[in-house]
This record gives sequence, C-alpha cells and structure tokens, in this order.
Amino acid sequence: MLAEAGYPNGVNLTKDFGVKLLTIPGTFHEKVGQVFQKNLADVGVIVELQNTQTPDEDVESGNFAIMNQGATYRSDFSYNECNYGTVGIGGNNYSQFSDPYIDEMFAKGNAETDPEKRKAIYNELIPYIADLALGIPVFHKQEIYVWSSDLNAKAHDSGCSRSLSMSGVGNSKKYPIKTHRGNVK
Repeated sequence: MLAEAGYPNGVNLTKDFGVKLLTIPGTFHEKVGQVFQKNLADVGVIVELQNTQTPDEDVESGNFAIMNQGATYRSDFSYNECNYGTVGIGGNNYSQFSDPYIDEMFAKGNAETDPEKRKAIYNELIPYIADLALGIPVFHKQEIYVWSSDLNAKAHDSGCSRSLSMSGVGNSKKYPIKTHRGNVK
C-alpha cells in the first residue's frame, strides 16, 4: 500500500513531514505510544515519540500531529459534539476540525426529542465522522474494580463507556486532512 502511495521504501513521518506522536512520559499512554510506534514500523512507517508534560494544552491548542489518549463516551451520541463539532475547537475537538454538515447534524439531533428520530440522525452522522478518521479507536482498556460485599452503596450509571484508547490526528490547519470533499483547512 505504501508503494502505491509513492513510498516503496516506507516513509519516515518525522524526517519527511515533521510529524511526531505525542505521548505522556512514564504513563500507560507512553507504553501505548511505543506499541503504536512499533506497529507502524512493522509496516514501513517510522515516527518519533514526543514526550509532553502539558498534554491537554498541547492537544487543545492543536500543537501536535498524532497523539494517543484515553476517552470516555456517553451513551447518547450528542455528547460527541464537543469532540467533533466546531463548538469543541479549543477544547475536546483536538483536530480543530470544522465541518458544516457535522454541526448541522448535531444541531438536528440536539433539537429532536423523539429518541428514535435522534438515533436515526446520529446513525447517519456516525459513519460520516468515522470515515474522516479524526480519532481512531485502537483498543478498549479493561479496568477491574473490587469492593467489599459489606459495602452498602448503589452503583451510579454515568452512561460512560470508559477507557477507550484513541489515536488522533492533529491540527487540521497545520496538517491538512484529505476528505472526499477536499482538504480541510
């Protein structure tokens, strides 16, 4: 596949394009970054890791090209407007991606009160966002919780799906994203 794209000897993302994989040193995310780096190298793609002590500031400002993160998602897809909608730029929309269609669909979903109609709106939007690959699910980290059987408490269902590790693309202004509708700036 790399040869078809014009890279018969592989590609060095760092040397050729200045792209590094942002990671947090001494953490689980650094280990994930190392595995991701090795997996890319196995198929001929070289990328350096870049350690950061300020990951939130770096990703919210778009000061990165590729990163890995842990994320939680709510059961109602409207929560993801902060991740993929223009409203999330400078916050959780780490790619700083703005697309009028995405914004329109979130607005339609947020305005709809019928659960089945909301579901239909988001079921139309989800494949569109997935096709853009702004965030790529890599794996789900299993977390184990232990408590005493004598504990007198009721678990709260926050509606969150916990610890989905993602790799994300960086600032779309600095590293343009190719889509079926052209470059995103």
